Amino acid sequence: MSTAVQHHPLQLATAYGVCRHITRSAAKNFYYGFLALPRRKRNALSAVYAFMRHADDLSDDPTLPIPVRRQKLSDWLDAYHRVVDGESTDDPVFMALRHTQEKFNIPTELLDKLVRGTAMDLFSNAPEAAEGSPYIAYRTFDELYDYCYHVASVVGLVCIRIFGYREPFAEQLAEEVGVEAVALDHLSSGHYEDDDVRAIVHTYCVVWDGPVVFNDGEVVEACWVGMAELRRRVATDRFVPDSLAIATPLLHLDV
Repeated sequence: MSTAVQHHPLQLATAYGVCRHITRSAAKNFYYGFLALPRRKRNALSAVYAFMRHADDLSDDPTLPIPVRRQKLSDWLDAYHRVVDGESTDDPVFMALRHTQEKFNIPTELLDKLVRGTAMDLFSNAPEAAEGSPYIAYRTFDELYDYCYHVASVVGLVCIRIFGYREPFAEQLAEEVGVEAVALDHLSSGHYEDDDVRAIVHTYCVVWDGPVVFNDGEVVEACWVGMAELRRRVATDRFVPDSLAIATPLLHLDV
């Protein structure tokens, strides 16, 4: 059972000030959006953002191996759980967030899910790249939905508690908007079938600025090519027939 820890008003004011500074420095777009809200809600959203900013920083730290990042994130979340259980803290973000959590009735479970969302890219069955960044593949829509839920929907579920709502369906809408608002640029759908293979494939546009590492046995070789080179290879090289049948209409190629 959680226990409330009382802090002097000046301590809380300072803690919220730190959170506002973090928000203003790291996410000016969010900060100026918060200005339209009453002060107590503005402070609350700043506390949530500062909490999430630190979780993101831990999970994205390129100077640390991925196992170390996982452990640091777990240790940090455990430290916040101890604050929830009544342990005193001088961490301004923990102090402000715990106060926000109590004032706006935010379940600790939702905060845990927020942190899990930042950590999902640190867990994968795929091998890690040399730089330590894993290639994440979501092979089913359920897996993709779970990812979108944790990185987007949960943010909405926390925010509506701060905004205030009366109708229970607001939670369902927050979840749905979080999933649907994640940009998935659908390019095409294709179908291929022969005696050995039956495939239905949906193709999406993705942007990725890091290394790509494929699962064992998934891809033998991959490289970037221009359209002219791709047309030449399609005409002269051997490709898996189902991939060729699905990709060529998308690329407007004649084979």
